[in-house]
Amino acid sequence: MKKLLCIILAIAVLGAVAGCGADASAETGSGASGPIAQVLSAELFTDASTAADEDEDEDDAETVYVDLEEVSGIYEITAAGKYELSGSLEGQIYINAGDEDKVQLVLNGVEIIAPSGAAIYAVNADKVSISAKSGSVNTLSCPNDFIQTDENTVDAAIFAKCDLVIKGKGTLNIDCACGHGIVSKDDLTVKNCTLNIVSTKKCLSGNDSVTIESGTLSLTSGGDAIGSDGDTVISGGEITASAAKKGIDSELSATVEGGTLTVAKSTEGIEAETITISGGMTNITASDDGINAAVSNSEFNGGAMNRGGFGGGSNANITISGGTLIINAGGDGVDSNGTLTVTGGETYVSGPTNSANGAIDYETEGLISGGIVVACGASGMAESFGSSSTQGSILYNFGTNYEAGTTVSLKDSSGTVLAEYTPESSFSSAVISAPEVVSGGTYTITAGSDEYTVEMTSVIYSNSGFGGGMGAMGGMGAMGGMGGGHGMNGGGRADMEAEGQAQGMNDGSMGGRRTGGEGFGGGMGRREMT
Repeated sequence: MKKLLCIILAIAVLGAVAGCGADASAETGSGASGPIAQVLSAELFTDASTAADEDEDEDDAETVYVDLEEVSGIYEITAAGKYELSGSLEGQIYINAGDEDKVQLVLNGVEIIAPSGAAIYAVNADKVSISAKSGSVNTLSCPNDFIQTDENTVDAAIFAKCDLVIKGKGTLNIDCACGHGIVSKDDLTVKNCTLNIVSTKKCLSGNDSVTIESGTLSLTSGGDAIGSDGDTVISGGEITASAAKKGIDSELSATVEGGTLTVAKSTEGIEAETITISGGMTNITASDDGINAAVSNSEFNGGAMNRGGFGGGSNANITISGGTLIINAGGDGVDSNGTLTVTGGETYVSGPTNSANGAIDYETEGLISGGIVVACGASGMAESFGSSSTQGSILYNFGTNYEAGTTVSLKDSSGTVLAEYTPESSFSSAVISAPEVVSGGTYTITAGSDEYTVEMTSVIYSNSGFGGGMGAMGGMGAMGGMGGGHGMNGGGRADMEAEGQAQGMNDGSMGGRRTGGEGFGGGMGRREMT
């Protein structure tokens, strides 16, 4: 009905105001910006069916149709409006509109090769939206080093100094051999479209924020896949990222509210001062930490800002309240240089396999009040949740190393499985929590064919000699106490939150029993912050 009404209105408008239209011009390039641009005149008319099909949430607007085959070098846009581009171009789309102007680009089978700059460069506008038209395939390529033509450091296939929206129901492919994929110096939003980016630096970068609402994204980066000096929010979509560095590196916060995020390769999956997982499916593979909450230090080494280390600080925090989080980490699985709070969702961790890291690691406080957690890794730095938790949690050091692919499960006294996970790496300890785990209950942990009995004498159980959180900011972590001996005397305090070099103390809680053998006491260790 809307489409029909628009067509009727369009016919009436064409008859009355045939000469109306938005300004579009191509001006002569200068300096190192490339060859002389061809001046074009574009006929303006409204195609209501195209507008409705392309983007139903956008108001219909007069459209400038541009055949890039007729353009040489640079096509410049100087006014607000909707511009539908088609064809091939060796050069650049250059947007230099007014401060209040909103510019819409519709890509309809576009192929742009930018020899020495951005394929699309928005130097000035209030907001630019780039939409891949339904059914179309569009390609932007930057094969060479960037040559700067003004005071801005342009280093992306799409570079905008304003708010930028990438959307549409078509496909946009970006290949940037010497820079970023897409950069906005304000807010960057992605929705609906199929977006494939290969870049040597960040695939998506938003100075103030990056928001992914929907769409199918494939991000392959020689640096970070997604980065922001502000906030990153993923509320939907299907995102697959492979990064030489971090999957998401966000200065202030990183939030996953929905959708599917798969970080197939990274050094760290997600890093930000505040990390919130409240929905969706997140699957991370990282050579170092899976998710890492750390405060960024304002220290520059060669232009790079450092994060974390012993300056982590208590402002860093991780909150997991919903969704499913799966981590396979070579370093810490879930690492907060401040607080860790789990109130819901499902969290499963594989790794680390080295005793210098832990499946769960926090500096000041770790609390659980809901959700399911199964975190399996090495026992040397294994850490449980703190005693202020309201949901039962078990840290169990098995005294033996199980191979990757060995299923770990927790059952109650009636044999009901409360939590289960099959780690992707070898492990010798597990942190397990589920809503049904309570003080006074008796539970069985199964690892492969072995069974271990746990009697909960408090809300937190541990047969490990290593304490809980780290000490005060910048101080040395808690010194793990000697592990309990055989049989009934295992276990040190799981919630030790010492300042400086506090000595871990045994609390005499009930030790675990391995069926057919003796209990295994925890080792001795010292926490180091990473």
